[in-house]
Amino acid sequence: MNNNDITLNIIQKSSKNLSAYQILDKFQKIKKVHPTTVYRSLDFLIKKGIIVGVGGGGNKMANAFIELGFNKTLLVNTTGKDIPKNVAEDHVVLIPDSDGIGKNVDYGKEVLSQNGAIIEDALRIKLGKVDWLFVLAGGGGGTGSSVTALHPVFERYMRSVQSSGKGVY
Repeated sequence: MNNNDITLNIIQKSSKNLSAYQILDKFQKIKKVHPTTVYRSLDFLIKKGIIVGVGGGGNKMANAFIELGFNKTLLVNTTGKDIPKNVAEDHVVLIPDSDGIGKNVDYGKEVLSQNGAIIEDALRIKLGKVDWLFVLAGGGGGTGSSVTALHPVFERYMRSVQSSGKGVY
């Protein structure tokens, strides 16, 4: 298993978000490496995939990647109010006929499930084939908290483009 595979495996097995140094600590239990190894692996994995920010918090995190020059980024939201102002329209998927979730996760899951085809089409049209899908979402109780409803959409998209990787949340 190479360093990129080990890094990804650590991320996938975690039930919570990890900092680079937390990944490094877990990595050191497998084999001793320099901290830059983890940063290089994270950089490699991100370049091989796309970033999808869902909801207000996820949109802010995804926008940070855009500001760093990472253009394979898509922001998904149920209201235009939470999309950062400096984001170009080609990076945005605004779910029609919903003006936010209003901290109602069940309603959010329903809206995202019903509009999964819109999101899948945007992934395919705007971003094309990728190996990895990195999904960023907040947990404040709104659209981002409803992201689990998009898991089947993301899996179907990854299969359709014959991805060699998978989604990481």
